[in-house]
Amino acid sequence: MKKSMAIICSLILVIFFSVSSFASDELGETEEWELGDVTVGGDIRIQGIATKNVTDLEDDIYKPQEVDLDNSEFLRHRTRVWLDVDLWDDARAYIRLAAEPTWGIPDESLSIEHLIVIDNSYIQLSELFGTPVSVRFGRQDLAYGEGFLVKEGTPADESRTSYFDAIKISADLGYSTTGDIFAAKINENWKQDVYYGVSRDDEDLYGIYLTNKYLKDHHAELYGLHREHLHMNTTAIGLRVSGKIIAPLSYGAEYAQQFGKYNGRLTLSDFVEQDADRNAWGWYGHASYQPDLPFKPLFKLGCYMTSGDDRGTSDTYEQWDSFYSEWPKYSELYLYTNQDHFSYEGLDTEEGAWGNMLILEAKASVEPIEDLTVTLKECIFRANEENGPGDGSNRGNNPQLLIGYKLTDNVSTSLLGEYFLPGDYYAEEADNAYLTQFQLYARF
Repeated sequence: MKKSMAIICSLILVIFFSVSSFASDELGETEEWELGDVTVGGDIRIQGIATKNVTDLEDDIYKPQEVDLDNSEFLRHRTRVWLDVDLWDDARAYIRLAAEPTWGIPDESLSIEHLIVIDNSYIQLSELFGTPVSVRFGRQDLAYGEGFLVKEGTPADESRTSYFDAIKISADLGYSTTGDIFAAKINENWKQDVYYGVSRDDEDLYGIYLTNKYLKDHHAELYGLHREHLHMNTTAIGLRVSGKIIAPLSYGAEYAQQFGKYNGRLTLSDFVEQDADRNAWGWYGHASYQPDLPFKPLFKLGCYMTSGDDRGTSDTYEQWDSFYSEWPKYSELYLYTNQDHFSYEGLDTEEGAWGNMLILEAKASVEPIEDLTVTLKECIFRANEENGPGDGSNRGNNPQLLIGYKLTDNVSTSLLGEYFLPGDYYAEEADNAYLTQFQLYARF
């Protein structure tokens, strides 16, 4: 379904561009239809990545028959090009292609479909019938707030894309309030009859998101989300606030409550029936201080917490559903280590499923010379429920160092280093892990 929608949108764009290039001889027209402004752009991102023990925290395990991301050194090279066209008044079309071959790790195939994907392809109609309402239909990026629940629509392909195949209606509601209503098709119904003899439901996302900016320098956001996914459905109701208290001091906070049905889990050998009610929660709060001083210092403290499943309650499932937030907002390294074992138990692990978490974050950055930024960050990871491979709640400590340099307005480079020291949430013999990443980015 995702491929079909992208192909349909792309064909519509081709038809629009073809019609604009010539007049119809059959109708005797001689005047061409002229398009509005056309913008062409793109970007290139090259990453060199080295990892050790990032997936299993184990020195001695090697997987010769698999792509061993646990211990690897590779280059990831993403190229994107886009075209943004004003079709007529209040109508525009946008298409973006992306490719991200990985040097050093074999691609699943060398087909064009695998190497080049339609990353975005949509048509947007604004001010429908003279109202403050716009509609965007097609493959598009969706990101709300700080990406606590909605940002990454395609976690399986890592950083190449993050799109949703969606319809989004946006409106200016007055009183400094805007609203979005959207529906996205993530996966069409598919079956695992060959291996498990069970079928999975479609994966869909529905949402409404309201943003109010009535108070100067303060935002309030209220939302409702519903996700149909595998053998579960989850509804989330949440509130986010952010803004500036005084000039150098800013804040952000969000809370969401989740409820729904959790009907079972897929294990490595079977499907386990489990009729449980989901009752989960998640919240965070952080404050940043950035005084107007030389070297542009910035200090940030944050706390992030999500519920975990209490194995002693068989009729209630308390694990936080990450929805579409499986991106490295806390740690690039721990994205690979942290997996939702309790939903999938090794079959389809969700990288970056941030459930059962207590995260304490401290960050400081400074600009010692113009265009050079040095950031130190420490994340302390804990679990709310002691249900890991070990016998405790201490997931581990994660010091990070990021050095970024702006070469020009359109070219930048960075170097990231992360280390992870596992705690007693993991097995006693768990080993330390590290990740280093060099990046060169250019936009044109």
